[in-house]
Amino acid sequence: MQNELMVGLDVGSTTVKAVVVRRENDQMTWQDYQRHETKQPEKSLEFLRRIESEAGVNPNNCRVFVTGSGGGMIAELVGGKFVQEVTAVSLAVEKMHPEVYSVVELGGQDAKIIVFKDDESGRKKKIPSMNDKCAGGTGAVIDKINAKLKIPTVDLGNQGYHGVKLHKVAGKCGVFAETDINGLQKEGTPPDELMASLFEAIVLQNLSVLTRGHTLRPHVLLLGGPNSFIRGMREAWQANIPRMWK
Repeated sequence: MQNELMVGLDVGSTTVKAVVVRRENDQMTWQDYQRHETKQPEKSLEFLRRIESEAGVNPNNCRVFVTGSGGGMIAELVGGKFVQEVTAVSLAVEKMHPEVYSVVELGGQDAKIIVFKDDESGRKKKIPSMNDKCAGGTGAVIDKINAKLKIPTVDLGNQGYHGVKLHKVAGKCGVFAETDINGLQKEGTPPDELMASLFEAIVLQNLSVLTRGHTLRPHVLLLGGPNSFIRGMREAWQANIPRMWK
């Protein structure tokens, strides 16, 4: 059957993600998510080859949609349709989570906040805001600090925020954050306190800069690698967003 499968490929700054979905019922039949270690085209090709062999995708039975910072060129090469990432996120959220009115996505090198508002016709209008000029307040900063602290991946994922002593860390810029963490480390501050303080700094930075005067509205959906895989990152949002509403 023509176009019975839909392939979604997200080529991001640090990872490649892909899904294969049955068009008739939105059932996901294949998925993967891996770091590409700066080899975006190679990892994308590896994924596409696996999708062909493992999910039975061929040029006659699928449509391919590509998004992400490295997706434009790859979409052209594979005959896929490029979808800008704010549009891709908005479409997915409106379909799968209609109750959501704010999205916070932390990527490897960028951060996005999308606030939805109902217009006069009852349709949702999206107000997107993106920090893609600087990696401050993104996953890249967590990676860089963790390379210094050497916290194992599993421990970083379980790293909490609640009940951990917080210290002042600048979230505005990755270099400033690193300088503050270095100083605190020299004073003997434990790694869990340093990481929790970094989570707090990232959240406050994004709330002050990316909302651009638009208050987040419930429900808030947290997306992106750091929010998905690091417990303390989620807890920092859950603690700070209600404070802002108050």
